[in-house]
Amino acid sequence: VKRFPSSKGCDSLVVFTLEVLPSPTTLLFEQICQNETRNFGGKILSQSGIYRDTVLSFSGCDSIVVLHLNVNKQYKTTLKNTICNGETVLFHNQSLTQSGEYTVTLPTLFGCDSVIALTLTVLPEIQKEVKAAICQNESFLFHDQLLKEAGTYQRRFLAATGCDSIVTLTLQVLPFMNSSQQANICEGEAFSFHGKWISNPGTYHDTLQVATGCDSIVELTLHVFTPSSTLLAGKICEGESFFFQGTELQKEGQFTKTLTSMNGCDSTITLALQVFPTYRRESAYALCPGASISIENTVLSQAGLWSFPMKTTEGCDSVAFVTITVHPEFEIVHRIETEHPYEWDINGQTYLQSGTYTALFESVTGCDSLHVLELRIIPVKKWIAPNIITVSGPNARFTLFGNEQLDGIRTLFIYDRWGNLVSNLENLSPGDQGSGWDGRSPGGECIPGVYVFVADLSWKDGTIERVSGDVTLLR
Repeated sequence: VKRFPSSKGCDSLVVFTLEVLPSPTTLLFEQICQNETRNFGGKILSQSGIYRDTVLSFSGCDSIVVLHLNVNKQYKTTLKNTICNGETVLFHNQSLTQSGEYTVTLPTLFGCDSVIALTLTVLPEIQKEVKAAICQNESFLFHDQLLKEAGTYQRRFLAATGCDSIVTLTLQVLPFMNSSQQANICEGEAFSFHGKWISNPGTYHDTLQVATGCDSIVELTLHVFTPSSTLLAGKICEGESFFFQGTELQKEGQFTKTLTSMNGCDSTITLALQVFPTYRRESAYALCPGASISIENTVLSQAGLWSFPMKTTEGCDSVAFVTITVHPEFEIVHRIETEHPYEWDINGQTYLQSGTYTALFESVTGCDSLHVLELRIIPVKKWIAPNIITVSGPNARFTLFGNEQLDGIRTLFIYDRWGNLVSNLENLSPGDQGSGWDGRSPGGECIPGVYVFVADLSWKDGTIERVSGDVTLLR
């Protein structure tokens, strides 16, 4: 209250009532998104903070506005994912199967955008090819599987990336490189087989390693040929010649030639040559006058010496000389050598043994005539052998035949044309085909062809004679 004098000079009392109005403060809380702005009191705000501004209120007083501004970040989430080829990943309702960059924008709690970026990597399926080779009868370990046969094999594995890995194996099985060879040597020689000297027949093997690293088996079949020996028999008459391997022979004996056989070994051929003499047979006859005798179809009645050409059993020339003496009364001596039982034409009797025999006759002239026979019988040794046998026919076995002088066949050897012994028989009966050679060898049936036989014949006079020849085998 204050007193003032008025214009009238009177006191004037002025009563002043003062009202102090408050300055109001307004608090604001706002949020914006990153990269957004807020106009506050003419200022553009883009960062979080507390801002103040004074404005005139309706009462005319200042009014303070306090702004609490919060700038919310825009979130960007970066994701990385890896999948295997053929797999699918679900990314906010998208099914992704290929590598690439994928984004999706989502609102946050405060209404700001939130970006999620996905980097997707699709790992390829790893395929690996492996080639391997093993030898025959070996095995290859392919991830717990033992393989022995050639082929293509596949296995799936989990790689370090977590995806399937396919390993393809191509397996090759190398065969044994087997080879065989045959060789021939002669007895007493040796054959070099990969550093070894071999002299016995048989089959031999050696194992080598070839360029592939596998074993190679070499088989050798070695044949050892024994020098063959062939015994031949030859016969000629005295004065004739026998040609043996280019050599002219005229004397009796054994002759040997060494040749090279078809297998390259020595082959010995021995010839036993017999030279049969030309016989001179002498006979003497005494006749009464007018008497005659027939010699070799010739009638003789005159005294004198007569000769007659003849053939021996071996086919050799032989001369018979006949001496005839004519006596009124005389003795005729007949000296006869023969190989057969002799029938004396003087008395018609047949004599089987050597000896001296007589026969007394009276001639037409009345003179006595004494015939004396001095007989010598030489046993005849004859043998024959068939030149063909047919296994399936009646002549199925081979043996030798002989006359009554042949006692037995001690041995019978059969050789093939290369000189190999195919059969050895002993103590055979002459002419007994049931015990002869049947066309077989210890190894089985012999092939048809020409074979050589060598036999030791036992004669009744105790002698042993070796004979030989050839026989043709038919089937």
